[in-house]
Parts: sequence; C-alpha cells; structure tokens
Amino acid sequence: MENTTLPTGLHEANPFLLDDFFAPVAIEAEVQPSALQIEGHLPLDLEGVFVRNGPNPALPPQGRYHWFDGDGMLHALHFSKGSVSYCNRYIQTTGLAEERKQGQPIWRGIRQAANRERREQPFKDTSNTDVKFHAGSLITSWYLCGTPYRLDPLSLQTLGPDNRFESKVSAHLKVDEVTGELMFFDYGIRKPFMTYGVMNREGVKVHHVPIDLPGPRLPHDMAITEHYSILMDLPVFQDMEAARNGRWKTDWHPQLPARFGVIPRHGKSEEIRWFEASSCYIYHSANAWEEAGQIVLEAYRYKRPFADYPEGSTEFDKMLLNNRIAATLVRYRMDLNTGACTEEELTADNGEFGMVDQARLGRPTRYVYGIGFDEHELPIRFASLKKWDTTKREVQTFAFEPHLCGSEPQFARRPGATQEDDGYVVVALENNAASRGEVWVFNAQSIEAGPVAKVLLPVRLPAGFHGVWVRGDQLNARAGH
Repeated sequence: MENTTLPTGLHEANPFLLDDFFAPVAIEAEVQPSALQIEGHLPLDLEGVFVRNGPNPALPPQGRYHWFDGDGMLHALHFSKGSVSYCNRYIQTTGLAEERKQGQPIWRGIRQAANRERREQPFKDTSNTDVKFHAGSLITSWYLCGTPYRLDPLSLQTLGPDNRFESKVSAHLKVDEVTGELMFFDYGIRKPFMTYGVMNREGVKVHHVPIDLPGPRLPHDMAITEHYSILMDLPVFQDMEAARNGRWKTDWHPQLPARFGVIPRHGKSEEIRWFEASSCYIYHSANAWEEAGQIVLEAYRYKRPFADYPEGSTEFDKMLLNNRIAATLVRYRMDLNTGACTEEELTADNGEFGMVDQARLGRPTRYVYGIGFDEHELPIRFASLKKWDTTKREVQTFAFEPHLCGSEPQFARRPGATQEDDGYVVVALENNAASRGEVWVFNAQSIEAGPVAKVLLPVRLPAGFHGVWVRGDQLNARAGH
C-alpha cells in the first residue's frame, strides 16, 4: 500500500465529529409515511424491516474521538404494501445509562488511555457494530466483543442485555435460517482465548466449547456451512505490553500465517481442524459452504492490514489512514481429506461489507452484494454499491455521487422467488448536500440501472456499519399470526 498525501486541513479538527457523513444526530425520531418523500415507486412486494446499526455519541466525547467509539444507534425502515415508516433509537446499554445518570462520559475511546478503574470494561461496550434477527428479537453486538442486547424489531425498544449467551460475544453472529440456529464466538486476553457456541431456534444456548489458540487474538468474524463453523486465527492482535499500560494498540505479524479453524457445528474442542493460508487480515466473510469434501469460504482479504504514515502525520491523520479499505473478495478452499488450503482472488475490485441472501447463508451462493471504496479517499466513504458474480468473476457497480456515503446493503428476497438474485437490494445513505438520510431500493438483478425508489428522510443518517433485513413473514411469525 503506497503512502497517501493527506488533504489539507484534515488534521485541524476531528472529522468523525465534524464531517457531514459522520457527525452524530441529536434526536431520536419517529417518522410516519405521510412525512416521508419517495422518489420512484416502492415495490408492493417489499415487505419487512431494514435495520442498520452504527455509532452515534449521546454525550460530548472526551478527547480524540474515533468513529468506532460512538454509542450504538439503530435506524429502521418498515416497508409494507408500498408504504414506509422510519424510526431511530439508541441501544440502551448499561454504559450509556450510567453515563447519562452522571451527565458526562466515563470512558474514553480507543485512541486514548483505558479507564483503569474499570478493569473488566476498560473501554465502553456500545453494542454499535452489528445487528441480527433471531428468535423474534433483534440482537446487537460490539466489535471488541461485549454484551449482546435484545431489541424489538419494530419499536427498536431495548429489551435489555441478552443473558441467554451467558458470555460476551464477538461482533458477528451467524444465523442459519434453515435450522433456526445461531452460531457465535467470543475472545479475550485470558485463557481460554476463544470460545464457540450455538443457540437453538428458541433462543436457548445448547453448545459452548473452548477453542485452543496460541495466545490472545482479535478475530472479527466467522462463517458457517450446513454442518461446520469456520473460526479465524489471524496475525493481527493486541499489543499486550501496551494493554498493561492502559493503551489500545494492535500489531500485524506478517511472519505468521492466517489460520482457519473448521469445527463441526456441535463439535468438541478437539475436533477443530486448522488450515493455513497466506498472512492477511479478514474483517468480514461473505459466505461459506461445503463442496465435494471441501469447505469453501469467500471473504474480503487485506494483504496489508495497516497503512503507511506520511511524515508529519498527526493522530487524526493516522486514524483516518487506518480506516481505509484495501480488500478484495477471495475464495479459500479447505480440503477436509488432504488438509490443504488454497486461495484465489475472485476480482481485483476494492470492496467490503459483502452480503448474500441470508436464507442461503451456509449454502452455495453465486451473488454477493457489497460496497466499493476508493482506497485513497479520506475520510473513508462508502462510494458505490457492488454486486459480485462469483461464478463469472464479474462485478456490477453503481457509483454514488461524491456527496453521498452509503453503508452495508441488505438483500430482500422477493416472495415466491425462484432465482438467487430475484429480489431487492436496500442500502442507507447520508446525503451531505441536502443534510438528510436516504434509503435506496434497487432491483437486485440490475443494480447498474440505479434505484427503483428512494426514501428521503427529514433527518440525517450518519455513516454506520452493519444491518439486517427482517422479512415480513418473520415479523408475522413473531407476532403469532
């Protein structure tokens, strides 16, 4: 990765508080259909709820605020019969409640010293990273591994910490919509350095085992197939000397390989098998499946996880540079008979945040929907919507204009669909020219044609992370219809 010349002025103030794409919103809002402007025509068969999680500080942050530090806020649009409503709500974490009670921040962010008085929680668990739907509720999670929270999928009311896990969980849970099971892992700086578990369709934990690792690690994601789960041991992990001094610091160890641990879904600790690949980091997998005695994993590979810093870089400069995206979609094949692992770059397109039809998660898929990035654009901007055809190794791209910043898209399968890409792609954007949020709906089979409908919000929708599409039939089942 080459050095980047920093744009003038970025170091003069914190862009994650002042930049129009990232600046937090001050209100929680409910907007009824009559108050929403729609361009184009919403499909009548688009039935469900689109939910997106992301950081939004509720109190003025201390010091060098990082985008990842903000309190979790959910934004949701409920689509039904050609109509749509919107609401946003803070995730009412225990940390947020405590800070509001005191009227000031208690924790500092990851670019500053940890709170030494909170040995078990030196950084604030904001639950601001991902959101999934399982057993009738939304479940939110945090990228540094924390307490999951349950929320109502329509009102976004926080129902409380999700104590069913009886442990912390990683940012990314995996839900198998065929079996109704949910797979998760957690990690930490004390043994066991990782654990892995399964929750059944009723929301009861039925499996939880320790995973043997050489030391503390910082895995971000996992993957599932029909019968296996894939865990990751990657050569980017916390600097323990810095941690002992109350600082958050990560190091890349390029001399170490990337390792993938394949374990039967309900397997014992000793049943895990490790496969080695070239040194890299992986934030997000797209999908995985079983094929002719092999485990196939498609994920976004960073060959070099950290940026180079030009001379004279400030703390803000470094923060921006390390948030750049420089990743490509790669297919790994792990042979369960020989133990060999191969890797193949599917396209050279720089992209991330890939999603498949979640009803097919863990089964073979052809299409991945995600976001494209300009690696040299600072601050980071979700610059385009992409559709990867992993069979043809082709990519469709719809570029957003420079005043628009997108986020992770969600695929909404059309009722009665028989083809994998028969449905819609829903994506949230912040429009800094109009100072408003927008949610666009694309025909998944032709995203290059542009959106078929745009929902224009009367409030902003700052850049965020991950989301979920909850189908109408899932909502009806929850309501007991």
